[in-house]
Amino acid sequence: MKKLIPYVAAVSVAFPAAAQENSQAERLFDLLEQPAFIEILVQEGQDMASEIAVYNFSTVYLDAWDAKVDALMDADTIEASMFAQFEAALDGVDVDSYVTYFESGYGAETIAAEIAARSIMSDPFLSSQAIEKAHMQMPMGRFEQIDTFLNVSGYIEQSVAFALTDQYNFSRGLLDGGAIQGMTESDLAAMVWDQEEFITDSTNEWFQGYLYLVFENLSDDAIDELISFTASEQGRTLNQILLAAQGDLFSMINYELGREAAKFMIQSDL
Repeated sequence: MKKLIPYVAAVSVAFPAAAQENSQAERLFDLLEQPAFIEILVQEGQDMASEIAVYNFSTVYLDAWDAKVDALMDADTIEASMFAQFEAALDGVDVDSYVTYFESGYGAETIAAEIAARSIMSDPFLSSQAIEKAHMQMPMGRFEQIDTFLNVSGYIEQSVAFALTDQYNFSRGLLDGGAIQGMTESDLAAMVWDQEEFITDSTNEWFQGYLYLVFENLSDDAIDELISFTASEQGRTLNQILLAAQGDLFSMINYELGREAAKFMIQSDL
């Protein structure tokens, strides 16, 4: 029995430590407003899926399509998957330092401004008005800060890559589902790649508008801190963690949406 005592003691200490690490991971996930961000992504995905249905399906299939979309884009399922990947990516990372940074001060202020702006950007009518107002009231120095932020963040390049990948996977789903005939995956890749310039221009325009909304609610000092943090090793590490949290999840969702859309498109043509 004495041989078991050290092991039992180790377990009793390890469980609270593991629980604390898990709690800190959850705390950081929430401080970064990931659940709210996911809700916005889901709503945008559902809106885009509705547009696909209106232009491609018979109205008799709309309810069935909505049910498929809701199942594929369930916010709770996406959040659970992203958190699991997020937590795994935090292995070996000083989570406490991130929690401290985003609990208060410029870190918390920036996240609040970002999620508010992101919510506005999901509404085309509301965002166009808000962006125009923010642009007109923007001090000249802010435009330079926006350019600097975009240069150090690499967000446009990342977003373009995501958009091209999403489009390719959706198209691949259509192909595998039988809605696209006479093309190979290589043909699809070439077709999607042809859209790179358009997607890059659209993404740049989107980010400019988004940052107008974010920066109008931040002080110059807060923006300078955001730029410094984003360019730092700590900021780059966090960006990689958030990218890892998404993993292949949205590639899978877009592919499955394409396959499901193909079924309804074929049925609508019968």
